Amino acid sequence: MTLNNTQMRDYLIMYLTIIALLMFTNSCKEEHIDREVIRPLIKFTTTDIPTFNGMIQTNKGEIPRGVTKIINDSYTAEFEFKWVSEEDDYAYFDIRIMGSLDMAINALTEMHNYYSNPFIPENIDEPSTVGDISYLQGREFIRDNLIIRIHTSEKFDDLVPEIAKHIDSKLLESLSFMSISQVKPIIKDFKINKNPVVEQSQTPMTIQIEDPNDKDIVYQWRFDKDSGYGGVAKDISGIYYYTSGWYDSINDNIGLTLIAINEFGFCADSTINIQIVKE
Repeated sequence: MTLNNTQMRDYLIMYLTIIALLMFTNSCKEEHIDREVIRPLIKFTTTDIPTFNGMIQTNKGEIPRGVTKIINDSYTAEFEFKWVSEEDDYAYFDIRIMGSLDMAINALTEMHNYYSNPFIPENIDEPSTVGDISYLQGREFIRDNLIIRIHTSEKFDDLVPEIAKHIDSKLLESLSFMSISQVKPIIKDFKINKNPVVEQSQTPMTIQIEDPNDKDIVYQWRFDKDSGYGGVAKDISGIYYYTSGWYDSINDNIGLTLIAINEFGFCADSTINIQIVKE
C-alpha cells in the first residue's frame, strides 16, 4: 500500500505521540521511585493518642521488643507502646521498621501466613482506613516502610479506627528520608582479635559502627548453635569479649552474629565464625 504525504504525516504524528507517552510514563515511574519515603521510629505518648487519656503508659518503645528475620535474611526490629488502666483494660501497638514499602507488604503477608487463623482477602480494607494498606478497620496497617499492629482489650475494640488514625497522623507529620542509606547503621568492622580461641577463655572483639545521623546504637547477639556456644560480655571500659564454651569436636565452629539497632529502629548485622580448640 502506498501512502500519500497526508497519511505519512498522520502516521508520523501518531508514532511521535506514542513515543512521548512512553517517555512520560517512564518518567513518572522514575519519579515515583525517587520519591519513595523511608520513615524512622518515632516516640508516642498519651498526648499523641488522646483516646488513652486517663491511662498509664507502661511501655514507651525505648528498646526493641523483638529483632527477627522475616524476609530476605535481614533483621528488622519491632517496638511496643502500651497503656493500661486501673480497671485492667489495655491497649498497645507495635511498630516494625522495614527497609521499604515493598518489604513491609511482603513481611506483613508472611506474618499473616503464620497466624493460626490466616487473614483472608475480606479483611483488607477497601479503601484503606489508614496508611497505604490496612486490615480490619486499621487494626493492622502499613505506612510506607512501617508495619503497625494494634492490640486492645474489648473496651477499645470499637475505637481501633480512631487509634489508628491518631498513629498515622503523627507518622505523616514526622521526619522522613528518601533512601535507606540515610538511616541505616553501617558495621565497618567486626572481628574477634584471636581465632581459633581456647575453650573456657575470654577473647576481646573489635567493633566499629557508624550511624549516618549519629544516633545511639544498641547491640543484640545471635549464635548459630542451640547450646555450648559461650557468650558475649562487656567490661567496664566498654570492650566486648567473647567467652568460649567447652570444646566439642562435633560443634567446634560457632557462628556469632552482631545486630546493631539505632534509635531510628534500623538494623545492620554481621557474622563471624569462631573456632574453639582445646587448651
